[in-house]
Amino acid sequence: LILIGVNMKNLYLVIISILCFLFLTGCADQKEINEYAYVVTMGIDKSKTNSDNIVVTFEFVVPISIDEGNSSEGKKFTSTTTVEAPSIHSAISLVNTYVSKELNLAHNKIIVFSEDMAFDGLQSYVSTISNDRNFRTNMYIVISKCTAKEYIENNNPELEKNPSKFYEQLLSSYEYSGLTSNSYFLWHSLYSSSRYSQPTASIVNISGKDNQNTFSQSDLLNKPNDGNYIAGQITKSGKPETEIMGLAVFQEYKQVGELTGEETLYFLISNNTFKENYYTIYDPFSINNEIAFKLVPAKKTKIDVAFIDGMPLIKIKAYINARITSINPDIDYSNSENLKILERELEYIIETNMKSCLYKTSLDFNSDIVGFGRYAAKNFNTWDEWEKIDWLSIYKYSYFYVDVDVSIRRSGLVFIE
Repeated sequence: LILIGVNMKNLYLVIISILCFLFLTGCADQKEINEYAYVVTMGIDKSKTNSDNIVVTFEFVVPISIDEGNSSEGKKFTSTTTVEAPSIHSAISLVNTYVSKELNLAHNKIIVFSEDMAFDGLQSYVSTISNDRNFRTNMYIVISKCTAKEYIENNNPELEKNPSKFYEQLLSSYEYSGLTSNSYFLWHSLYSSSRYSQPTASIVNISGKDNQNTFSQSDLLNKPNDGNYIAGQITKSGKPETEIMGLAVFQEYKQVGELTGEETLYFLISNNTFKENYYTIYDPFSINNEIAFKLVPAKKTKIDVAFIDGMPLIKIKAYINARITSINPDIDYSNSENLKILERELEYIIETNMKSCLYKTSLDFNSDIVGFGRYAAKNFNTWDEWEKIDWLSIYKYSYFYVDVDVSIRRSGLVFIE
């Protein structure tokens, strides 16, 4: 009786809908969320006893009840376990034999590789992780100057109880520090096999692990040290005991060098991922004093690549707004002529140091981490022509022309009525 007046087409739709419900009633293979151990960090090191094995460290969340929330001061909300195995998936299987819950990688935030593994090459690991649907596509990759196990075990968040949120905020700190970079694993994987660009990864370390600053200040124009070092070299005390600073530079799947925090700033400006940074120079009006600025992009950096006698000529035009944040009270910085002198000084310092950083990527590393290849490809009409020049092999012959336009928007003076 229900189907009276229903045409044949609608009758078929009703029958199909009823049949669909019959096949959607089973849930025997489903698991509750409390049956999983959710991994938030995975670290990979070389084995010291067997060259065929790797050492894999897992950090997973320790769940707490609502009642424990107010009485959990000082409590660690993660637990770690380390196992030696011939592969990542073998390590997962071994851990599943002795923990009470099945490891779940769907919420893994970060993968830590030790530096010695990065210099040997990460191809097999990057390929394995990229093709495994159990891993997130938006997790991060970092390179540790100490072992990955040491870094994970010493990483105790002070200001964030949620470990997943902690790593997310830590790896996005480049947006307000300008001293590290976006280290999405997805981009690292794509650039590892790209013909246009090369991958990078943020550098992490334990505080005081590497007190010897191996980077000569002469590499950059003489100025106060805003961050011309890497993780592990920051002069600090107190917690947390871990640091993130600088950038690991890769050629395809192998690390070939590193940039300091300050050099990373110039990389960010070049590839249009710069957000803000506090920048200090010697005051041109009083050489014994320093003057600090807050830098933000005024608009996107413009890049053009041409070829002269087959060699790349790369032109970069950057636009930066600056606000004075600390001043010498004896100098009138509101004077328009004085502001122009400051602007020219900033432009010269940033231009010189950015050019030095770019030549380091080309001459020392021969690694186009900025992605100038995307702009170079516009000079060719066909894919065969582009492949023939082999961009990643001629990048080391590049000549850089850098032009920085700085506008000081605020003098730092406060007027009181």
